[in-house]
Amino acid sequence: MFVFFKNLAKRLVQKEHWYAEFWSSIVFICYALWAKVDMPEAHREWPPDLGFTHVLPDTVWQGIMLVTGVGQLISLGVEKPFLRGFFSVLAFWLACWVTLNIYSFGYGFHPGLALSLGWAGVNVFAFSRSLGGMR
Repeated sequence: MFVFFKNLAKRLVQKEHWYAEFWSSIVFICYALWAKVDMPEAHREWPPDLGFTHVLPDTVWQGIMLVTGVGQLISLGVEKPFLRGFFSVLAFWLACWVTLNIYSFGYGFHPGLALSLGWAGVNVFAFSRSLGGMR
């Protein structure tokens, strides 16, 4: 366990290529925990929350996002390309789902679109690196 955190800290200090993946995993973890703790009333829900409930309950989405964030963080520490690729694709898909929900069930072109599309782009780039290796 200590070796995992030692390797993680070493890579952060070296500012390796996966720095954005690290922050992507932190954002997923924080979003899932924040959504779990802060349950807004129906009239004050953020637009993507309204879209998530159309397919699965919110608790399922929160669980998937939490597992994705933790899995992406762990995959960075164990240096397994398959795990990095898997969690990058899952994070990309969830970021695209958030984007679709903001656009479809929210306010149309919302500033959150830029954030979630950038988040999806980071994860697609991470997936391409895990597939092709470092150059």
